[in-house]
Amino acid sequence: MNKHQIAALASRLLGIYLIIHSLNYVSALALQLSMTRAASVQANVSFVYSLTSLCFVITLGIGLWLFFASDRAARIFVGHDDTSGEAPPVRAQNIQVIAFSIIGLYLTLLALPGFIKTTLSIWFSNAGWLYRSAISGQTYIDLVVEMLEIGIGGWLLFGASGVANLLNKLRGDLK
Repeated sequence: MNKHQIAALASRLLGIYLIIHSLNYVSALALQLSMTRAASVQANVSFVYSLTSLCFVITLGIGLWLFFASDRAARIFVGHDDTSGEAPPVRAQNIQVIAFSIIGLYLTLLALPGFIKTTLSIWFSNAGWLYRSAISGQTYIDLVVEMLEIGIGGWLLFGASGVANLLNKLRGDLK
């Protein structure tokens, strides 16, 4: 196996995991619906349903993309690998880089839907569309944890040199 094939296989596995993980949002939505019907809550809870549905769509969409476009994702992770002819041997360092990239992508993709949901919940609460009592101290703690997960995941995904190259490219594009 060459680097590209290993990265494509890892992308498919991560895609399958995210597809399965997206089912958690379906069960959360079903629980929310059953609780509001049982309690006869008259509050405008469509925002909460929308946020949970948004998390489901994001997680499922990224999982499907990683599964069906695993070759494209592999090119992003390892670059263009020459698959024609004999490939050079895969070293442990190459596998380590691919593994860190996949773990970083995993952390980022699992934290991103929760981050969006928490941020929108706080925004809706401040805008008066949700009850302020719906936002607790735990919500802010969740937001900080999700931001840390996204940061660590991005660091693992891009690596120290990758983050520097990305920032330099963004600075160059903005000028």
